[in-house]
Amino acid sequence: MPSHGELSLGYIEGVRLVCGYHGWNYRADGACVRIPQRQNPENVAGVRVPAYRVAERYNYLWVALDDPLTDIPEFPEAVQSDFRQVHQFYEPWRIGAFRLMENSFDAAHIAFVHRKTFGNVEAPRTDGHRDLKETRYGFEAYNESKVKVRGEVAHRAVHTNSGDTVRRSHST
Repeated sequence: MPSHGELSLGYIEGVRLVCGYHGWNYRADGACVRIPQRQNPENVAGVRVPAYRVAERYNYLWVALDDPLTDIPEFPEAVQSDFRQVHQFYEPWRIGAFRLMENSFDAAHIAFVHRKTFGNVEAPRTDGHRDLKETRYGFEAYNESKVKVRGEVAHRAVHTNSGDTVRRSHST
């Protein structure tokens, strides 16, 4: 259960992050610079929270919990007018990391596991992992699968009402 004092529930005021529960103000480096409940609200020496590098790109926040290993990847499609970015849903899975990775890279399951929403059992083939390439920290894979859109759940998943479309994925 989330704590009421989580800074993720706060807001930005000017260049400061403000705790949405108690109103404490923090600079980008994690130093607290104002506690409104104090007689002298700016007298907060030594109060701080851990700070991390963050950047916004492609409508996502990218956070580095340590020195970044690489730059944020470039997605040239993001500036194309006919590109449809589908933001993935959030859903907790109680599984191991390797099972999660396998699900992300295994496009062959889409036709059957998701047959009631956007899977296409009439066209179960994928283009395979074309452009599979090894990188310094693992590998990248690109894949295309023909999918169908059936009902509201599928519409929300692929952000289109058309009956047939192509799901392109880039996994790292």
